[in-house]
Amino acid sequence: MNLTTPTKIVALSVIFSISTLLTTHSAPALAAPAEVHIIGFKDAGGLVAFPGEAPLNDQLNTGLAKYLRRGNASRLTVTTPGEKATAAASPQFDLEGDISHTVTGTEDGGPYLWVLRLYKLGTPRTLVNQWAGTARTYLDITSNTHKDSSVPLEGLIGALGDRVIAAVTAVQPDPVVSSLGSLIDKTTDAKRFDAAVTVDGAKGPVSIDAPIKLHPGDKFRVGVTAHETAMVFVVAYGPDGLPFAAFVPKQGQEAYLDADKPTTVPGDRSFVVDSVSGPTDKRYVVLVRKSAGPVQHVALDPTAQGANMGSFGDGLGERAPSVRVLDIGPGAPKTAKFNDPGIRRIVDMSRLDPEGTWASRTITVHVEP
Repeated sequence: MNLTTPTKIVALSVIFSISTLLTTHSAPALAAPAEVHIIGFKDAGGLVAFPGEAPLNDQLNTGLAKYLRRGNASRLTVTTPGEKATAAASPQFDLEGDISHTVTGTEDGGPYLWVLRLYKLGTPRTLVNQWAGTARTYLDITSNTHKDSSVPLEGLIGALGDRVIAAVTAVQPDPVVSSLGSLIDKTTDAKRFDAAVTVDGAKGPVSIDAPIKLHPGDKFRVGVTAHETAMVFVVAYGPDGLPFAAFVPKQGQEAYLDADKPTTVPGDRSFVVDSVSGPTDKRYVVLVRKSAGPVQHVALDPTAQGANMGSFGDGLGERAPSVRVLDIGPGAPKTAKFNDPGIRRIVDMSRLDPEGTWASRTITVHVEP
């Protein structure tokens, strides 16, 4: 690498520290569980391996994984080549790329180019974004040696790691949607309350233990009998997979269930089955909340944002920054912020309630055109 002895010693000490660096800077957090599989970074030419050390591209697998994991242990899983993936994680991403080195006759040894590509797994696998990052020197890969204000403490690893986190976050479900899903998953309980569907014009209630067959325009109500005094709510899921408040009265107008006394929701109205283009299963979820005094509200934590997304030309002046990153694209599609006051209210209440306050049951309505 044509490094002088002092520089090489420092460089070795920096690269030795890839597995233990990253102790002061917090990477952005995610809103929902996800898993990033680091497939590996190919040697695209010019890399020099020091005696007794793994190749630089292999060491960067570990260094970037540690950066992505830090501060996200409960919400983000990262695997490196040879590590077993977590089948339960969703969504899942592949991260791959290559790194190259241009050898120069200068004391610092020449610049490095690191290209990353992030894919979202599915059929087909979709390119989320790709970046090209440069480090002026070997040291700049893992540290901000020149104290540039636009460069993270961890150099190119930090700059690219922030962009990966931001891209993964951008394609995650809204935290409100994720929180509601978690609430439903954790509180499904057929013993806490009974529920049945009454279709307008039909005789008697219908069990919700199996899908209920209806047609567009049909109207129905839900009879709920709780075994304790409780509030009752109904949420439904639209064709886009997002929830909406089918029956969530405003604060102060909640529908209360007396213990073991049947109550029909939504009162004197009915749910109406929408039109469909083909056979479709629609999902409704009945939630009951044990009466626990006045309802309090606490806003959800905002979704963490990534680092400043600069380009190769940002910060150019008398001296170019030691680390630069170019967003190549295509970039994650921007999604509209989820905004359903009723769903948000349910989530806000549940965040303050002790375990065992909520119970839920799902109703599947099979709609034939």
